[in-house]
Amino acid sequence: MSLLKTFKDGFSPGIHLLPGGTIVATTYANYRKEDIGCSIVSLRFKMSEVDATAETMK
Repeated sequence: MSLLKTFKDGFSPGIHLLPGGTIVATTYANYRKEDIGCSIVSLRFKMSEVDATAETMK
């Protein structure tokens, strides 16, 4: 499962666990095919959200 659809591979996000269990992942990415440069992208989620999404993919 991927957190973000990108058009290039090999990006390593910085991941931080916040109080209360929220995870923040920040990386750079080309998330549109026509992008010439990269964008900085942060995703905020909890493991319960990931688990719920994984259950729907079974």
